[in-house]
Amino acid sequence: MHDDAAGGNDGMALAADISMTPLIDVMLVLLVVFMVTLPVLHHAAPQPEVRLSADHAARYDSIAKLLPAAPAAGVARVGFVTDPAAGR
Repeated sequence: MHDDAAGGNDGMALAADISMTPLIDVMLVLLVVFMVTLPVLHHAAPQPEVRLSADHAARYDSIAKLLPAAPAAGVARVGFVTDPAAGR
């Protein structure tokens, strides 16, 4: 049957289906990669950190001098410890 006048496809049908095999292959590869890298992330060496606890008499300039020195000393994280009960 020839459908040129009705807007037919001239005998060449387009494949409307997407092949699922490559998609499944990619998903399985990603799954394996994530399964291999996840334990590596959990067993990484812990990064050193400093927890800074200062009283009300501490001067801001002394704390400001400490903060740039921490990364130079190899400290990855600096945290400030607060005591909410002290402000009451």
